[in-house]
Amino acid sequence: MLRIGSALFAAAMMLAAAMPAEAAKRVALVMGNSAYVNAPALPNPRNDAQAMSATLTDLGFEVITGLDLDREGMEDAVDRFGKAAEGAELALVFYAGHGIQVAGENYALPVDARLRSERDLRRAVPLSWLVAEAGRANRLGLVILDACRNNPLAEEMKRGMGATRAFAVGRGLARLEDAPTNTLIAYATSADATAEDGTTQNSPYTTALLEHIRTPGLEVRQLFGRVRDTVMGETNGGQTPFTYGSLGGDAIYLGPPPDVATLPAPTAPTTPQPVVPIQPPRVDESLIEIEFWTSIKTSNEPAYFEAYLTRFPNGTFVALAEIRLQKLREAETAALTPAPAPIPTLTPVPPAIPVDEMSATYWVVTRSNVRAGPSTDFDKVGGLDAGTPISVTGKVRGANWYRVALLGGAVGYIYGGLIQQAAPAAPATPAPMPAPTTAGTPHDIYPNVVWNAEGQLEPAPGFEWASDDPDSYDVVWGGGQTGNPAAGTSHDTYPNVVWNAEGLLDPAPGYRWANDDPDSYDVLAVAPDTPHDTYPNVVWDADGQLQPASGYQWLSDDPDSYDVMRVYAGTPHYKYPNLVWDAGGQLEPAPGYAWVTDDPDDYRVQPN
Repeated sequence: MLRIGSALFAAAMMLAAAMPAEAAKRVALVMGNSAYVNAPALPNPRNDAQAMSATLTDLGFEVITGLDLDREGMEDAVDRFGKAAEGAELALVFYAGHGIQVAGENYALPVDARLRSERDLRRAVPLSWLVAEAGRANRLGLVILDACRNNPLAEEMKRGMGATRAFAVGRGLARLEDAPTNTLIAYATSADATAEDGTTQNSPYTTALLEHIRTPGLEVRQLFGRVRDTVMGETNGGQTPFTYGSLGGDAIYLGPPPDVATLPAPTAPTTPQPVVPIQPPRVDESLIEIEFWTSIKTSNEPAYFEAYLTRFPNGTFVALAEIRLQKLREAETAALTPAPAPIPTLTPVPPAIPVDEMSATYWVVTRSNVRAGPSTDFDKVGGLDAGTPISVTGKVRGANWYRVALLGGAVGYIYGGLIQQAAPAAPATPAPMPAPTTAGTPHDIYPNVVWNAEGQLEPAPGFEWASDDPDSYDVVWGGGQTGNPAAGTSHDTYPNVVWNAEGLLDPAPGYRWANDDPDSYDVLAVAPDTPHDTYPNVVWDADGQLQPASGYQWLSDDPDSYDVMRVYAGTPHYKYPNLVWDAGGQLEPAPGYAWVTDDPDDYRVQPN
């Protein structure tokens, strides 16, 4: 009887350990962006976020919800979430909307995003920020991203980056190989792919998540496994959700934990009784399976995986166990089989990739990736610096990709816009690089196209590429205009709007833009010292530019910031050393200093 009582106590303790504490804090940030200003609206992210917010609230989460957030709104929501996640048992982020990857980094896009250059990424929210804030939780940080939709803002970004940099903008979201410990990141589809927005109220991914998240006793890894299977079935295999992360062996539940029955305490009989079989306590088979798998998954013993498959023939990890078992058996066979003779040469062209054979030397134009196949969907197999000569052995039919020879006889593929054919060698000296070294040098063939400091071609000042074709070097004057107006020339359509020295449009002197719409060219006349209607203590000057009001100065050098601070007599200037403000709000030398010159635009001073 003592042995039976000990078994009951051990089973009860194991089940109690699997149940979360009632007072454990669980927090969530749910954001859904649908109403994009500079792209077509998305029908489902707002609905997805509202449904997830209600579900997580029902499951006991403290939920911060944000719908159709601009950059400031997303920043504020993430900041509040990070403070709430400090010390929580579980912190969850759900984001639905547009996302983008640029140079391997992932970003969530607020509704006011407009991506015309890499500089505009400052207005996006790095997904690494969301991962870091969720990682403040003690037990699990979970980031769920239904943000891999087909993104027109990515195409705008490619146009703004030019032909030689557009390849840095990838499809969907980039894979995440270094997720922090005890953090799980869930993608609506695999890396470098796009997810469907769906034709119903919610996306296929969110629909599957809502279907399974409330299931009692469904551990978090099993939850996302079922979500994956449901989405693949609904999309006929066109969308495969994926997870990245590093979790321990403890069972974690987003929904209700397993139903554990209360066991009565055994009582000792007063007189000897015949042994009666006692029904063992009911234990969740999924917990036993997870513990079993955790204990063997890194083992090199085939017998352990055979035992798992026998004990759990329909288990969650059957596919992984079979793969592991096959590899271990192959390794045992290889150890007993003599190594084959080395293959003298590698097959140069995979049969599935049609290539026109050629043999030529090309030069790499800019730092470039070499991939295993003719698409950015293939893995990187190497990198080449600008100016590196390479041996081109073939051109892919129907695509601007070339097969190149790598060290050791291997082959790779590089995009044609990143290489150019070398000039013929001179009789006595090697051929020089074709690109000039002086930035701004006009190209000798393409009009209004110049070389930049990195040896790349770009439109001359005031011009832009006429199309997205990376092999076309046709340009047009900015805004579709023809000719090259001089700075200060009035626009022939928009009144009181002039061209500046860079070929861009500005309000004429004494005018300002009527609104913040980048596609609007309406202006308003302003009198000097007219207060701005949004920024306090900021006024318009005679040229239609914003300046601090009298008695104020800029708080920083940031050209996008209009924050000012009050200055008093004797207050040092934030930028010019040994200058102070006087009682009238004018700058004067600090005590012991004098102006170097009488030039009112020269702020240099010298000791008396």
